Amino acid sequence: MKLIQLVNSFESFIKLSKQDLPVKISFKYKGLVREVMTIVEDFEKVRNDLFNKYQATYNQKNNTFEFKDAESKNAWQKEVSSLLETEIDLKFEPIPLSLIAENNIKLSSLDLTLLDWLIIDDIKE
Repeated sequence: MKLIQLVNSFESFIKLSKQDLPVKISFKYKGLVREVMTIVEDFEKVRNDLFNKYQATYNQKNNTFEFKDAESKNAWQKEVSSLLETEIDLKFEPIPLSLIAENNIKLSSLDLTLLDWLIIDDIKE
């Protein structure tokens, strides 16, 4: 999977990781939670380093970063886009959708879509 997929699904992943799952399942996935959090934290650090490299300043009023010129912004975007295309290899067993349903875990359609790399649909209709 690419880093962009993990970054885009991170909030949904955290939402799922905070749910009460059977203890065996929680134990089984705690390593994955640690690994995902480390990867996303590393991405955020590199992204912030790139903000510094291109002398971007944070505008609290607009909740945005501002660059000194368009060239700097384009260079930053190019580097971040390239970083997000990085292939990452997570070792895990997918979570069956039936397990989520059996435990009355509430996830939105968007969450399920974003977590399609983690959740396998094993429910037969």
